[in-house]
Amino acid sequence: SPGAPSLPALPEHATVVVLALDPAGPLAAAAAGLVTAGLGTRVTVVPIQGDGARDPVARGLDGPDALTEHLDATPALAGLIVVLDGAAPRQWQAPGGFAEALSKLFAAFQTLLRAEARALCLLLTREGAADGAAAAVAEGFVGMLLAAALEYRSVVFRHLAVTDDAALGDALMLAASTTAAPLQLVADGATTAEVLLAHQPLMPDRAGEPALRLGDVVL
Repeated sequence: SPGAPSLPALPEHATVVVLALDPAGPLAAAAAGLVTAGLGTRVTVVPIQGDGARDPVARGLDGPDALTEHLDATPALAGLIVVLDGAAPRQWQAPGGFAEALSKLFAAFQTLLRAEARALCLLLTREGAADGAAAAVAEGFVGMLLAAALEYRSVVFRHLAVTDDAALGDALMLAASTTAAPLQLVADGATTAEVLLAHQPLMPDRAGEPALRLGDVVL
């Protein structure tokens, strides 16, 4: 339909992997629905981190190379959707856990970028839901997306943050669009807003410079 988001054209029999803190959660389910209904291809949902005996599948991916080996073995890997929704696993909160979590996600990200069918990488978070460790890992992953977006122009890189009442279907379709310009989006209710970068010369000799608002970030 006119105005509908233009989605990546994935090769036949491509696979998109959803890496989720909570594989059974609503955000992971919505991501899987985007892949099957919106992109029309296969999806596998994989826990990012194991939780001991309660999750033997995830425990099997907890080794240093297990996740990348799993992705390398995924047929026609075309996309990666990382869902950081909720509390971080206890491993992330231990000393060195933050660096280990980022290294694990970076290795998964690199595996996607090596894939011939690479087309899309999304980060999904829920506003106010992630604890300190998960939020910090999410910020680190956004940095990876920003860097890769400069080099891999044909791949969709995007971070979508949603509120509890967000229209997930519409927001996810926009996040996966090849025509949406901003890398970061925030979905609140039926509205999806852009997070944009504004260049502002810093003039410290002027009172009140720079003009900042709550939520602004200075680089």
